[in-house]
Amino acid sequence: MNVTKGQAACMLFFQEFNEANEIKLLNRIDSIGDVDICYEKDSTEPFLLYIPRIHCNPY
Repeated sequence: MNVTKGQAACMLFFQEFNEANEIKLLNRIDSIGDVDICYEKDSTEPFLLYIPRIHCNPY
């Protein structure tokens, strides 16, 4: 299953997926700073991860 970043943001915050929520939640994540949406095995279970950690341990 392919999940867009906007869909993942809505899943992360348990919000209905629509254009307004997508924009609002992606902006909310951007305002946190230095985090990105990631998942391990299941793209429908997103979580936030500190970007420097992604670069230090990409696997």
